[in-house]
This record gives sequence, C-alpha cells and structure tokens, in this order.
Amino acid sequence: ALNFRTPDGSTEVDLLVAESDGFEALRQRAAKVTLDQRTFFVASIDDLISMKERAGRPQDLLDIAELRDIQKRLG
Repeated sequence: ALNFRTPDGSTEVDLLVAESDGFEALRQRAAKVTLDQRTFFVASIDDLISMKERAGRPQDLLDIAELRDIQKRLG
C-alpha cells in the first residue's frame, strides 16, 4: 500500500497494490472519479470496509467506523 497526501494534509489517497483473483469484481463495483481529465476507479465503501477488516490495524478499525457512518448518511 502507498499513501499520498497533499502538502496541507487536506486530501489523502491510498493506493493498494496486490494480486487478486477478485480485481475485476472490485473494479465493477468501484466508482469512477474524474479529476483533471483523468479517470480513477475508487473502491466501493463495502469493499474498503472488507479490505480494512482483513488488515485489522488500529487505524483501519477507526476507518471502518467512519466508513460505516458515511454509509448510513448516504442511505
């Protein structure tokens, strides 16, 4: 995993690199986001939660709580 942040810390992007038989399924569920004429695929909230549950680090557990809160707000 690689983590990128803007100098002011306002934006953070995690890049996860791993072999997976499920990559195509992840991509199909991903949201497409276009920035500066470039399109990026962003993992779904459900997939992010699943990945963070498997990692199980303290920060991941905090992230899971926040992602679940976002899910509730999005309804």
